[in-house]
Amino acid sequence: MYRLMIGLILFCLGLTACQQIQQRFTPLVQVNKNPQIQQALHDIAAGLSVQIEVLKNPQALTAEEKSQCDAAGADWSSCFFLRLSIQNLGEDIQASSPQFALYMHSTRRLLKLQNQVPFALHHINGDLHQFKPTEGAFQWESGKTFTFDILGEYWLLQNSDIFPRLFIADEKGHAANIPMTDTENTSQYAMPIDRHHSNNWKRTTNDGHSPFTPEARYKLYQSRMADTSTSWQSGIIPKPLNQTVHDQSISVQHGFSIIKSSLPFQQIAAIQARFTQLGLSFSRQTKKGMVPIRAEVIGQHIKHFHPELAIEGGYTLQVSEHHVLIQGYDDAGVFYGFQSLLGLIDVKEQTLPLTTVYDAPRFAYRGLFIDIARNFFGLETLKKIIDQMAAYKLNRLQLHLSDDEGWRIEIPSIPELTEVAGQRCFDPYEQTCLLPQLGSGATKNNSGSGFLTAEEYKALLRYADDRMIQVIPEIDMPAHARAAIVAMEHRYQKYQKTDPVQANQYRLREPKDTSRYLSIQYYKDSYVDPCLDSTYQFIDRVMGDIQQMHNDTSHPLTTWHFGGDEAVNSMLGHGFESKNGTDPTKGNIALANWDTPWSRSPACAALKAKQLNPTFTPANYFAKRVSQLVKARGIHTLGAWSDGVSDLQDQSALETRQNLAYAWKPRPDGATKTAAELAQKGFGLIQASSDALYFDMPYSASPNERGTYWASRDTDSYKAFSYAPLNLSLHAKSNKDRDGHIWQVPESEVDYTTAVKGIQGQVWTETIRTPQLLEAMLFPRLLSLAERAWHRASWEDHQQSEWIDQIQLNQDWSRFAAILGHKELFKLEKSGVHFHLPAVGAQLVEGHLKLQSAFPGINLQYLAPNGEWKAYHSEQPPEHALAIRSTSVNGDRSNTPQPLSISLENLAEK
Repeated sequence: MYRLMIGLILFCLGLTACQQIQQRFTPLVQVNKNPQIQQALHDIAAGLSVQIEVLKNPQALTAEEKSQCDAAGADWSSCFFLRLSIQNLGEDIQASSPQFALYMHSTRRLLKLQNQVPFALHHINGDLHQFKPTEGAFQWESGKTFTFDILGEYWLLQNSDIFPRLFIADEKGHAANIPMTDTENTSQYAMPIDRHHSNNWKRTTNDGHSPFTPEARYKLYQSRMADTSTSWQSGIIPKPLNQTVHDQSISVQHGFSIIKSSLPFQQIAAIQARFTQLGLSFSRQTKKGMVPIRAEVIGQHIKHFHPELAIEGGYTLQVSEHHVLIQGYDDAGVFYGFQSLLGLIDVKEQTLPLTTVYDAPRFAYRGLFIDIARNFFGLETLKKIIDQMAAYKLNRLQLHLSDDEGWRIEIPSIPELTEVAGQRCFDPYEQTCLLPQLGSGATKNNSGSGFLTAEEYKALLRYADDRMIQVIPEIDMPAHARAAIVAMEHRYQKYQKTDPVQANQYRLREPKDTSRYLSIQYYKDSYVDPCLDSTYQFIDRVMGDIQQMHNDTSHPLTTWHFGGDEAVNSMLGHGFESKNGTDPTKGNIALANWDTPWSRSPACAALKAKQLNPTFTPANYFAKRVSQLVKARGIHTLGAWSDGVSDLQDQSALETRQNLAYAWKPRPDGATKTAAELAQKGFGLIQASSDALYFDMPYSASPNERGTYWASRDTDSYKAFSYAPLNLSLHAKSNKDRDGHIWQVPESEVDYTTAVKGIQGQVWTETIRTPQLLEAMLFPRLLSLAERAWHRASWEDHQQSEWIDQIQLNQDWSRFAAILGHKELFKLEKSGVHFHLPAVGAQLVEGHLKLQSAFPGINLQYLAPNGEWKAYHSEQPPEHALAIRSTSVNGDRSNTPQPLSISLENLAEK
């Protein structure tokens, strides 16, 4: 998962602090802050004006500029040119003023200053970069602008690549955000990506993506709609196994009464909360007009239950004029029967269609992964997402609780983890917090700070359990572990003089390991040492505390996910060559200065000699040792990202017998091959293909969309809906790769389908800093995920794997999109979910303006020449329109208006 993204830069105007930051770890020191200096920095920051411009991306570079990328050591000689301008609009900054550093972030490496300025550029760690003054005490006259022309690695293709919250700070940690950048609206200081070049949003010269004009969107939406008249009133998401619809509906305006239920009280309370959330009455007392519900488990009477439904979560649902009958194979089946009942209801019209449903899940594992480490999202946000997971029958929530940028769960036995690594702020010594990353800013009051207390985590477990959802904690190691490493170094420094045993008990780094590496996210010190016994003492203690939290809530810890991904040196990739290399497509670097991880670790050298195993690798040894800990604690399943176990000979190398590999590779980049290899090695597969199921990817290839895009430029709800987990090559002739091109299918495949245990959607949060942004990236794509996790469509079984039956797919999509647009978006809105509003398509049809959205039923508006936004009705198309947009159901939100480019006289005011 090359979760490469971007922000921008940092520059430092103070030598001592910068040197301290670049050290891996610093002994404990006493820092006393001065309120006067703090105020002075606030005043200085308030006077700074920032402007950021992307000048060129790789597709527009000249031959000379490409040679500069090569010489600068850019991976594959691919780079961009960026301009940062900072003007002092405040008072003169004198040599006698407090000396400070000005910081910014870039998840692309900034390699070289292109113009003559009295500063030197340095990369500090992660996305933190620095400009350091090269001449004496710093002065900055009022009105003066410093302009930095920068050569950076790769590209900046979207506006969200520019990160907020530049700040200034001195060497003792006095710090202040620059107010004009202290906002999620980066357009206040960052120019549009395509300002200097119309194709700056394209990655390469042969990028196959076309501009998404309203006309292009209209054609796209039209091509997907096989039947715009599809009946949606009786539809359910996810689609049931079998449904018989009766052409009649009943009113539910008086609500429901439950006259019998075999579910435990907690599940009934959760169901009642969902009814209430949607504005529907749900009572244990029968009143006039209420629809009575009988709900019971009949699994013990298997002979009376349909064989196809006799699995966990199977159920039948009968809605008649007089009552509702739900019969489940087990408690989960009854619970899902209630969710299907809620799915049938048209909440706006307060009607319920009469129908009979026979249903059971396709996969036992139907998952969602949320990264709360990069940016933190607390208990209430997670509960809101769990509500929607339950509504659409997802049953696994994997929580990414640790990474380089944060540790997000209280471990009572090791308080330093959250005391230090649960916060991000500017502390050059990292004794009170981790250094800022990902646009979190200078203070602790930001998206990079926070953690779940033990009691909050237990509350989350109870909440999920009541909604039939199992929580899977992930502590990511041996890479992606800087937060834990920094915290344990702090602990080491705290105890080394008074209690050396305790100081070394949980230490995660080998101090004599001089291996030089750079992680995929550009950290220099983020890998735990797999060859230290203290590493496993740490993991076992963390695992034990988390397991106890699960035991305290009767929510057993059944799966431990250890991450395992990206334990590589990014500087040893195929896109680099040595300084004397002659390949113009590869960056020139001093290859001899870089090592494979742990290659200079004395502990690993000693362990390898002791093992007498020529195939020994620290990463494989780590996986095996963790599996031993998992087995010893009675946890029956071990999970890892696929690259965390792909080098093992087979799953028998692990002590655990149930092992899940989460296969994240993009389909155009070898997903089929990876799935086949893992299946051959005996792993259970959780399909998590990043090009279709990573919901931090953009909805479309537009500079105005948010997200990372290393796997895909356009992961919309349709793409997620059309994902075939048992036929990964199905879309090779229809879906495109990230550059908009057809991709190749492997010539031979090993059958991996029986190894697939489920699918999972992921949302990584490097570019997501608010709950609203998180919800917009998840919804409505989460409903597409739920559809594929629960229901196997007929179009998935096409015999020629690279082709798809487009007619069948579009018929299915038309049904799904109509249900979503007419019913489910309103339910999301009633639940307080800030879902993504799709851009509107527009076309001239027989002299009239026609508008269309990705989902029928969504509110569309056009801007009249008098400046008024008016509702669009297809029966009465407007004669004049200047712009178009879509809105939420209640009209409180709208997406960014799109100016109309359809240039006909009757469509625009002259």
